[in-house]
Amino acid sequence: MQITVQTPEQVARFASSLREGEPGYISVYGFPRGHTIDGEVPDVDTMMFDFDIPSGGLYGRPKNPGEADREAWRADLTVLLEQAVHPFARTLLNGGHDKVWRAALSGHKGVHFYLDFPTIDFKIGTPAQFKAGLRSFADDLLETIDRESGASVSEWVDVDSSDLARLTRLPNTLHEGATRNFGEPRYCVPVSIEELATLTAADYERLTSEPRPLLNESRRVESARAAKQITHRIKLSDRGGEAGGKRWTYDPNRLKRYDERAIPAKTEHIPRLLKHEPCFLAFVDDPEVYDHGDQSHQMKLALLTELVNIGVESEEILAFFDARTPDHDRDCTRDEIDSVIAYEYSPWGPTTLWLKSPRFCRPDLCRECRKFQP
Repeated sequence: MQITVQTPEQVARFASSLREGEPGYISVYGFPRGHTIDGEVPDVDTMMFDFDIPSGGLYGRPKNPGEADREAWRADLTVLLEQAVHPFARTLLNGGHDKVWRAALSGHKGVHFYLDFPTIDFKIGTPAQFKAGLRSFADDLLETIDRESGASVSEWVDVDSSDLARLTRLPNTLHEGATRNFGEPRYCVPVSIEELATLTAADYERLTSEPRPLLNESRRVESARAAKQITHRIKLSDRGGEAGGKRWTYDPNRLKRYDERAIPAKTEHIPRLLKHEPCFLAFVDDPEVYDHGDQSHQMKLALLTELVNIGVESEEILAFFDARTPDHDRDCTRDEIDSVIAYEYSPWGPTTLWLKSPRFCRPDLCRECRKFQP
């Protein structure tokens, strides 16, 4: 169930009314002028960075109640904490930046970091410009964290931080998947940046076993410096998101027309349609398809753009992802398809693919990759 609320009190009432076992999500941004699917810019005042254990680790993705391997989960989580979360938190603390960050344990496989700042003026750019500016800021921030920490923190970020329709868990709501897998309650709970600098898997298990009072460190403290930098990057980004000399404009009418004009191709025909793009087929069959943060996101977006430009019906594209990458978020994939159609994305060239997603470029399979890869 999805509802719209206008005040914090309404959020609290809704969260309090959740039945046992129900998850509690909230949008990272508010939409006072309309949703991004309608081409509107939300009130951007936070950036979320999601750190997650990989699906290809020892723990994997248990699908049946009570089948979770606790030792495998602890082993994978320990690697995530030591190689990404600890260095990220310590770098923030060492630089004196921790006050403008909040954090939470998801309750299952990850840690959420939030950077808060004053609301960016929605009039300064289009949705495409906002996404480009936020992505530029996030990429540079993570590069700085990597350099200052001496670790590859950026490789563990699971979600594109420029997603304007991102959902997040409400603190102290039940994580339904972890509760099912472990056979005991697990909650999303607030934590401080200082706690994350030394957190262990045992700490994680203990803290997420029950709701936790909100910490003073979990309240918003806005960074004027971050807002200034993000605003600057949004203004400098491509006006309207230009690609290949073409200006992107959001046209909801394209969504209405698209499936009416789609080719009569079914899910089972898609591999044949992609026979000249073996990188895409290798991508959906890769066990680490969604484990490489923005590179996974970029390659998925390139594949969706290719299928849309071929003219495959949107429901058949969804069914293709259901069959080949069952861990994908169906609602997220649908939104991505709609964006590709409504903004009329152009197909990506091999050079762009290599620059944005080198992990999934396959010169061993693909002639274009061999030609354009440096």
